[in-house]
Amino acid sequence: MLPTPVLVSTHTRSAALQRRLPWLLPLVGISLVMGLGLLRWGLRQGLS
Repeated sequence: MLPTPVLVSTHTRSAALQRRLPWLLPLVGISLVMGLGLLRWGLRQGLS
């Protein structure tokens, strides 16, 4: 078992992450789609 201060810090960190999650998920999704699109575009440019 972890000591109490470590447990408290991980709990507050996860709470902060959950507050940020609604903003974080769309950003991650958009960047993933854009990254894949750029990768496909780059591959297409390289092949032609």
